[in-house]
Amino acid sequence: MIEQVNQFFDEVPISCVLVSSTHSYISRILSLVAAERGIPSICLQHGIMNSEQGFIPKIATIDAVYGQFEVDWYKQLGVNQHGLKIIGHPRFDQAKQLPQQTRKAFHQNLGLDPRKKTIMLVVRENQKIEKWRLFLKTIYAKKLDVNILIKDIPGKDAHPLTKEFPVVSSSKISSLYDILPHVDCVVSYTSTVALESMLADKPVFILDNSFPNYTGYYNPLNEMVQKDPRKLAKLVTLFFTTPHWKSYAKNKREQFLRYAYPYKGISEKRLKALIYELMNGKFTPF
Repeated sequence: MIEQVNQFFDEVPISCVLVSSTHSYISRILSLVAAERGIPSICLQHGIMNSEQGFIPKIATIDAVYGQFEVDWYKQLGVNQHGLKIIGHPRFDQAKQLPQQTRKAFHQNLGLDPRKKTIMLVVRENQKIEKWRLFLKTIYAKKLDVNILIKDIPGKDAHPLTKEFPVVSSSKISSLYDILPHVDCVVSYTSTVALESMLADKPVFILDNSFPNYTGYYNPLNEMVQKDPRKLAKLVTLFFTTPHWKSYAKNKREQFLRYAYPYKGISEKRLKALIYELMNGKFTPF
C-alpha cells in the first residue's frame, strides 16, 4: 500500500490530503507519504474521543477537531496546539437542515402513536443488553406513557429488545437525521450519536458504560450521566413530568456544547477554508 500511494503521488499532482480519520492504516499511509513529500494533510475526527485508540499517534499536519475538549486533550498528551483546528464536522451540518419527512409520515412509517412523546434509545447491538432491559422495565414500572424507538448502531435488523417489549419499536434502517427532528428525548450509551442529538437540540441522557482509559467525554453533563439504568430511567421520567428537569437538561446541553462543539457555523465552509489555507501556504501548523 505504501508503494501504491507513492506511485499515485508520482502520477497525480496532489496539493493537500484530506482523510476521514487515522483509524485506518490506509489513511495513516496517505498522511505519512504526504508528509514525506512536504504535502500538507488534514485529518477529520471520526467520532468522539472515547479513548486514545484511533487518535494517537497524531499523524496529519492538522487534526480538524470538534471542539475545545479535543484541543485540551491533545495538549495534555504533548501535541502542539498549532497542529489542531476546531471546525466541527461537515456530517453534523445535517442537524441544521429541515426534516426530510413530516412528523405524521414519521409516525406512520414506524408505527408510533402520534399522541405520545417519543424517546430514542441508542444501543450498540447486544452490548449492555441487561442494563437496557432493566432501563425499559423501570420506565414501564413508572408508567411513563411514551413511544420508545430503538436505534441500533450499527445493526440493521430489529433489536432483540423490540421482541421482548412489544411496545418498543425499531428504527429499522431510517437514518439518524431522519429520526432526530421527530423525537423528544435521546437515551444513549457513550456514543457520538449523543453529541449529534444535542446538536439537533435534543435532551440527552447517557447510560455510562465506562471502560479502561475512557476520557470522560460526557462527564460534564453531570446528573444526565448514570451508571445505574434504574436511576437513569427515573431521571428520564422526571424530565417528562417535571418542568425543573426540562430546564436542567436544556442548561446542561448548552453548557456542554459551548466546550465540546463551540463552532456554530457550517463546518463544510470552515473545512474548505482550511484546505485553501494549507494549499496556498498561508497556514503554518508548526
